[in-house]
This record gives sequence, C-alpha cells and structure tokens, in this order.
Amino acid sequence: MVIETSPLLRINGLAHRFGHQQVLRQVDLQLGAGEMLCLAGPSGCGKSTLLRLIAGLETVQQGSICLGDHTIASAECQVPPEKRGIGMVFQDFALFPHLSLLDNVSFGLSHLPKAERPVRAAQMLERVGLAARARDLPQVLSGGQQQRIALARALAPQPRLLLLDEPFSNLDVRLRHRLRADTLHLLKASGISSIMVTHDPEEAMFMADRIALMNAGDIVQVGTPAEIYQQPITPFAAEFFGDINRLPAQVSNAQVATPFGPLAAAFLPEAASAQVLIRPEAIQLAEPHSPGAVALVVDEVHMLGATSVVDIQLGWQGENRRLQMQLPSHQLPVLMARPWVQLGEQGVFVFAPE
Repeated sequence: MVIETSPLLRINGLAHRFGHQQVLRQVDLQLGAGEMLCLAGPSGCGKSTLLRLIAGLETVQQGSICLGDHTIASAECQVPPEKRGIGMVFQDFALFPHLSLLDNVSFGLSHLPKAERPVRAAQMLERVGLAARARDLPQVLSGGQQQRIALARALAPQPRLLLLDEPFSNLDVRLRHRLRADTLHLLKASGISSIMVTHDPEEAMFMADRIALMNAGDIVQVGTPAEIYQQPITPFAAEFFGDINRLPAQVSNAQVATPFGPLAAAFLPEAASAQVLIRPEAIQLAEPHSPGAVALVVDEVHMLGATSVVDIQLGWQGENRRLQMQLPSHQLPVLMARPWVQLGEQGVFVFAPE
C-alpha cells in the first residue's frame, strides 16, 4: 500500500516585480518531506528572488507560500523570517568574524535553555568534522571549512526547511565537488527538506531529487535529473543541461531529414519548420554501412580526461555541417581508424522553432 503524504512546502501563483521588471510569473511549486529540490537556471531568471520570498527576506506581492498547514506568506500575511522555522546558507556564508565557531553555531539557538546551546552547537561541529576548531575564529578557516560552519549553524536549530543560495560558488572546483557530496550526505542523514539555488547544471543534476528549471521568471520544467536530461520539453531545457548540435529541418510525411536519416515528427504540422537537437554523446561510432551510419571527417580532438570532444564534418544537403561528438577517450584510436558514426537512441530531440 502506498501512503501519500502532503507536501511540506506549497507555492501557489507567486508573482513578483521590482519596479517595472517582472521577476517571477505565476510560479507554482511543491516540495516533499526530506526532498532536495534545486532551482536551476541562468543568472537573472528569478531563482534567488524565489528563495528570498520563501525565507521572508522579500515581501510577497501576489500568490501564497504555505509551510505544512500554515500560510507563511501572502499579500495579506507575512510571517517574520525568524518565525518560519526555515534555515538559510548564504553564498558568502555570512559568519560573524568576532565570534568563535562554537558561538557562531550557537547564535540561532536562543529558543533553547542557555545550558543546552553549547551542547547542541558542539554536536553540530562534530557532524561537520570541526569539533577540534570550536574556539577558532572564522577568518582562520579555509573557504571549505567556513562553508561547513555555515551549514552547521543553519542546521543547529533543526529547521523544517533549509534554503541554500549557491553555497559552493565561491570555492575552487576540486573543493566544490567534495563539499557538495559531503553536504548532500549530511542533509539526507538529517532528513531535512531543502531547496538549493544554482546556475550550474552539473551541480543541479548531482544534488537534486528534483530540479525546477527556471527562465525569465517562469518555471520551464520540473522533474528528476534523469527526466529533464532525457526528456526535455523545450529547446531551452535541452540546451541548459548539456551541449547541443542544432540542425534546421522541415516536416515532410511526418518526418524530418537529418544527415543520419529521417526522424519522427508526427506531432508537427506537415511542411512546418523544425529544429533537430542532438547531444554530442548521441553521435556514436558505427560499423561501416550499418543502418544509419555515415562517413565523417574529423577536424579537431579535445581530450578532457575520461571523455573527449571531437569536432566532425558531415556532408548534408550539398554542404558540410560541423558537429560535435563526445566519446570515451579510450575510443580515440578506434575513431581515427574507423570514421563512421550513427545516432544513438537517446539524446535526440525534434522541436518546433523557438
């Protein structure tokens, strides 16, 4: 028997503007208990504004935000940020430079008896691996250690919901990869629902149970990382999560022509213009003269470690088309010896023109 539970957070009809600029447009969104949701999208799409509205750092102009059974924000109701039971980790960590790590983590524990505050703070420092540094000041820590303290401080009051505003963007690449794994493990172990803002598609795919992809104030698509990557519903969604080869096309007999053969397009009107989007990894090595295989010319090869990006040329409709493919680097010798390719079953999309 499947037991359905009500969502922890419900956002209905949320719209917001700054002056004449419409920042959010009728946003509807839900968050389940224990779920990690990533708000992803390009800079200026409205994701940080949405996070600040949930936190209470901006006043709701239209729509409502409910946490559990209670409305925490609407045009008629504004629960103060400190009364919402929501924790937040900021991009710059926002630690108090004059307070020790223990006192930083203790800062939000005023609801506890005084004697319990350092005990809870010490427990959180232990969980993030910094118990031995309890008396240090934040400025003597590395960026990664400061991020851990910011997370410990946000989790110490045991909030119902944790918000993270691009928490890894100020860290170098190697440290960012390690800390996001550590953070995800800690959040899952705590069972706390969380929403994280990021403009990094790889980070969203790694961290999220579900992703809400935003663009120009709208939510374009919501789904699991696999759903959004494998089944994008717009060209923007397809291109945000990976490189894309674009080919213009026209519908004929419910199909569109490509250098690799026809693709189904029955959902578009006859003779309509279309665009074919092909992920680089969808172009795969093939045996000569196998179904759909075409010969190619290799222009450039860029090794990225385990994978390599290959610029290729294909003759099509009387001209050379320059495309990009991606393949495991160990296949490079095979590529140079056998330059035939075909399309795989995944990573190929047909859309109407934007």
